[in-house]
Amino acid sequence: MSIADAPLKPSIVFSIKPGLCVLGEDEIECRDQLRVKWKANSIYSLCLYQEENSQSLHCWLAAQEGEYQFSFVGRENTAFELRDKQTQKTMATKIFKILSDHNTSRNRRRNPWSFF
Repeated sequence: MSIADAPLKPSIVFSIKPGLCVLGEDEIECRDQLRVKWKANSIYSLCLYQEENSQSLHCWLAAQEGEYQFSFVGRENTAFELRDKQTQKTMATKIFKILSDHNTSRNRRRNPWSFF
């Protein structure tokens, strides 16, 4: 069997913009507008899910690409999945990262007046 005879594996390019959120010193949760895009080499019926939630955020029926924008509020890294509508098989996953800008563990080692 040559490479040309091999069946095509499902290929889905999946992106989330922005890909991360940086919390300021006095912020405890991220609030942002996220845009999800995907494109595939075949036609799929896919649904977008957030982590372990059983309810989908959005679905596309018999499509080769899709786009969706929504408001997100969260306190920690969150995985988003594209799942096949019929089988619920995960076809692609992206992690939306939340970084904290809190400097609580950074202590100065010298006096502020020290040059060395």
